[in-house]
Amino acid sequence: MNPDWLKVAIIVDNPFRDLEGAALVARELAKRGAVACLVPMYEQAFDIPSFQPNVVLANYVRANNKPLLASYRASGAAIVIMDTEGNGGEDPLAYADSVLAEQPEILVDTYCLWGKDQYDAFVERDVLPNSALALTGAPRYDLFSRKWERYRSPQTSESANYVLINTNFPIVNPRFDQDTESVVQAWIRAGISEKYSRDYASDAIPLHRKYMDVVEEVLRRFPQIQFVLRPHPFEKIEFYQYLQNLPNCKVIQAGTSLDWVRRCAALLHLNCLTSIEAVMMQREVISFEWINTQVARQQIATDVSRQSSSLEDLCAQLASVLSGSANSPSEQVLKSREKYIARRYEIDGSAAARVADLCVILGQKHAWGDKRSDGNRPFKELVRRVLGHKWFTKLQERSGGVSGKHRLGKKFTLDQVSEILERLNEAVREEVPLRLQKQSETVRFTGRSISGSSIIVSPKL
Repeated sequence: MNPDWLKVAIIVDNPFRDLEGAALVARELAKRGAVACLVPMYEQAFDIPSFQPNVVLANYVRANNKPLLASYRASGAAIVIMDTEGNGGEDPLAYADSVLAEQPEILVDTYCLWGKDQYDAFVERDVLPNSALALTGAPRYDLFSRKWERYRSPQTSESANYVLINTNFPIVNPRFDQDTESVVQAWIRAGISEKYSRDYASDAIPLHRKYMDVVEEVLRRFPQIQFVLRPHPFEKIEFYQYLQNLPNCKVIQAGTSLDWVRRCAALLHLNCLTSIEAVMMQREVISFEWINTQVARQQIATDVSRQSSSLEDLCAQLASVLSGSANSPSEQVLKSREKYIARRYEIDGSAAARVADLCVILGQKHAWGDKRSDGNRPFKELVRRVLGHKWFTKLQERSGGVSGKHRLGKKFTLDQVSEILERLNEAVREEVPLRLQKQSETVRFTGRSISGSSIIVSPKL
């Protein structure tokens, strides 16, 4: 790796959702002569200081990551937020308020925004100076554009025209947490109010049971239709595997939502924002709305969907969609789709390029160089340096911190990144020469201080 290359660390929160978009940004950076390090979210405290980037491209600014962002900025890196959850629900102003409450002006150099509505809300609420706001779009939605329509996600092959059923109950059926209370505590630590977290959990537990009762009945009423149930990435797949006793249902958690939605005949869901992605790809979406609750409701997901009022109504709507005889969605649904997509997203296939350009410009003005003495370092940072990755993470887990299951759920492999990058090249018939390495291959003397999970993407000379 050329020591003169500009370096950007890209924090990857949820690989199922974010890895393709992050890899696309890394590809764009390499085209500009920069090197990227794709860092699993829970490994950032070790791997980013070792990488010493000019820019840290972070997934959000919240209470749980603000100390780390502060340490990166104090070390000289520019902080750019590529908000991976930037849709923010029904009200862009409320989302802007939630970001404003974290005092981002102390930490953030530039905040990348998904679309005009979000940009206008951040300006109105004065979240950051206008010069620190960038209307880039979200890179993962580049792959929903016409420019990238030939892109296919790497995943288990499945014939087209199945009905996709998504579940969205990680607070009830957690994959990485011990139980619902553990998830509630994690939400609270992330800055979500305790009242909302507990109210949501109270609604979600009985709602999950009702949802599964409806799913089972739908499967039985359409025995000739193939269904694929896709659990939320943070749910345990084991809970749903009993459904595979029915011959017309497969339970699959592999791959990203992109191809599963692209190839489905319809999407059934409740409060799942994948409904937005389905509408982007002209797939019909039906919500189990009659069992929903006010607290659990994700208003955007409700508004863009055909809303069923009973089991009978749901089955009738699904039958009409599958037969091709369905009427156009209501005028209100069509207006909602226009409102929540046209103004919420920049879907021209170039968001990753805009983010890469921004990082290159900022990176030329910033360089990693820790000017603090050891005496000024936060105590936790000193403990990390002394213990190294292996022993610090063991200590953290024993103290009730991030568990090994959580870390494993956020990791990805060099082969996964390589396959995504190859498919990106194939999709636009543009060969970008790249070199991929595990970060551990580039570190000679401080290997104990890194996770070994981060992947470096650099130009291939």
